[in-house]
Amino acid sequence: MRKTFIDRFQRPGRKKGERGNYLIESGLCFVTFFVILLGVLDVSRGIYSYNFMSAAAKEGTRYAIVHGNSSGSIASASDVQNIVRITRLRSAGAQP
Repeated sequence: MRKTFIDRFQRPGRKKGERGNYLIESGLCFVTFFVILLGVLDVSRGIYSYNFMSAAAKEGTRYAIVHGNSSGSIASASDVQNIVRITRLRSAGAQP
């Protein structure tokens, strides 16, 4: 049996049906890697959003406590909501 040009460069232990194994295995590894990477990024974004909203609620609560019934200027619900909105905008980098 005469060897073709491609057969000369193959490893001696390689079988004929294993030619595309490297390509398929690499593709599966890359897909798995990118799925895990995007999953980590998505979870990180969720944690960031949770901390972001927690800080805004904390700031609104602090404003409501400071401007309670015993202070000279009583805070209404709309005042507290405006403080939370302003805090969210400032945390996102926008100017209110």
